[in-house]
Amino acid sequence: MSDIRYVCLPLGLLDRVDQAGCRAHLHTYISLWTHPAKRTIPGLLMMGPAGLSESLGESIRRVRAALSALERRGLVVCDHGRRAAIYVAGACAVDPPSTPQTIVAFSRQLGELDVTSVVRAAVCRDVEANINREPPRNASGEKQARPSMYSLWLTTMASARSEVGTVPVTYAASIEGTSESAPHDRTPAPETVAAFRLAWSRLPMPPFPRAAARDVDEATARFTREEFDRIVVELACSFVVLKPPGSRRGDRFGLRRLLSAPDKLRSLLDGEYRELATEDWRCPSCRAAHRPSDICPAPCPGCGMHHDASQYCIKLRRKLASDKELEEYRERVN
Repeated sequence: MSDIRYVCLPLGLLDRVDQAGCRAHLHTYISLWTHPAKRTIPGLLMMGPAGLSESLGESIRRVRAALSALERRGLVVCDHGRRAAIYVAGACAVDPPSTPQTIVAFSRQLGELDVTSVVRAAVCRDVEANINREPPRNASGEKQARPSMYSLWLTTMASARSEVGTVPVTYAASIEGTSESAPHDRTPAPETVAAFRLAWSRLPMPPFPRAAARDVDEATARFTREEFDRIVVELACSFVVLKPPGSRRGDRFGLRRLLSAPDKLRSLLDGEYRELATEDWRCPSCRAAHRPSDICPAPCPGCGMHHDASQYCIKLRRKLASDKELEEYRERVN
């Protein structure tokens, strides 16, 4: 029973779809309300048409047609930018945040979208029009000297910052985009092949299948190391990792499938399958934010954790008495 989740659906939902002339797309519309990938914000899915079609098991053409029809009628709002997202118009008007904790959770999820996102604007518009503007009351019904939910919302959103498409700062600058013009060496060095195999091994297996040796060799001929790192991070943050154990969804994203399907690879790099924020990716072996193709850093002698040597560690600082010893340690590690 603890795994059961609920959503708040408005009365007259079916009538609204009928009046909009979108009865043929009712299944897609209801799926947007009740999709298991929904997080804190009602009616908001952090995925694009490609990710939605994969999760529903329907063709991408049918899903795109349904979303286009629903969007034209004002039933959904779609963001096709760097961070794909789909929002059911009016969902937050039905179920606005009612506690300070929910407001913080709303702001964190919205922080994954760009400040110019139409989805972000639609969510904020619905929340601000329906959130409680009265100060909280005590058991006697008297108003308390605390800010209202509306004031907390404005304050929280004002301090929120958008971090669209970011990845760990240790390698954010190296994977801004893929290079199609630079020719790659068709006979890669053994250390390059080993780095590609190491990067792919960072993915959970299952749901992702193992990569054949010939597929890794072909990947080294088609992608740079930075490009392949980006592909691995996008896969690790996709909706596939949230599938229940035993699911075979990951087979559709095997290395051979990606190499033979340029459109799927392009959708992957555009973030249409993304479910988790890429800046949250961590190496499953050491939990550090390094590139997937890099070996894990040595554990910090101060705290015993794996982190970049330039990162401030209070336990390491206490262990190394002087700044000179600290600089010598960093130079030795780097």
